[in-house]
Amino acid sequence: MLRAPLAVATRAAIPTPLPRRLRCVRPALAAALLSSLALSGPSPAATPAAPTAAAPSSAVVSVTGSGGGAIASQLRGSARPMMASSSARHLVATTETFRDELKVVGQGTPPRIVVFSADLDPETGEPWCPDCRLALPAIADMVEGRGGTWLEVRVGDKPTWKDPANPLRTDPALRITSIPTLFEVAHDGALGARNGHDVDDARTAEQMRAAVEGFVDGLAAQ
Repeated sequence: MLRAPLAVATRAAIPTPLPRRLRCVRPALAAALLSSLALSGPSPAATPAAPTAAAPSSAVVSVTGSGGGAIASQLRGSARPMMASSSARHLVATTETFRDELKVVGQGTPPRIVVFSADLDPETGEPWCPDCRLALPAIADMVEGRGGTWLEVRVGDKPTWKDPANPLRTDPALRITSIPTLFEVAHDGALGARNGHDVDDARTAEQMRAAVEGFVDGLAAQ
């Protein structure tokens, strides 16, 4: 006679119908499990991690001179084993503005170099002179890799450069007859040592790199 009230009380405490997974569980245990599930509730969703900002990639430091934009985009695409120092600077000028820019270069960190090079071809975006295309990445690597400063003087398009009356050819202090031509720049902006025939004779990227490296190393040894 005691079993009937217990059975009634137990059945009244269990909701109907029972979930399929609890139909084979004893009534009292099922009630306890249902109560536990109701109290625990659904598991909280994992909070997505905040996106991490990408670290800025290192880039060549490039300062544009009054003569036009720098060729940093071309140089970044070249295979360059040296990393540019934070003090490295690259300036660009024309034949009309380069003397003022030389004074800026003179205040920079050595090695300090000026290179007379061809204008950029509007169709390719690269110097029209093939030797200049070899020299500029090598100069950027050697000078910027040592934290130095260099000035790129663009001498004009091909007809302008080939003109015998071009002032770069006739100026007694310059007498530039071929490009690229490199000079050391003193602290007061004056032109110093000039590159040797190895730069003029270089015909491959390896030869030009060796010639430029020899020129820059020679300046450091002075």
